[in-house]
Amino acid sequence: MLSDLSAGPNSQAAEIRAEEVRRKLIWMIGLATMLMGLFALLLGCRIAKTVASITRQLGDGRFDVVLPGRGSKK
Repeated sequence: MLSDLSAGPNSQAAEIRAEEVRRKLIWMIGLATMLMGLFALLLGCRIAKTVASITRQLGDGRFDVVLPGRGSKK
């Protein structure tokens, strides 16, 4: 019975610490998710602009369009 009484404050402190860790992890996961979403959006916009530009040039009858980055690896 005495061990139950002495474990009480330690158990409460551990529970409080665990809750703090959970909150920090939730914030970090949320922030990482938002950053990855922003990165994906920016990358997607860049790819879409390139494809739209090439499509527009092909639509105008310019068939000598060179793909960006093509031939850069040797």
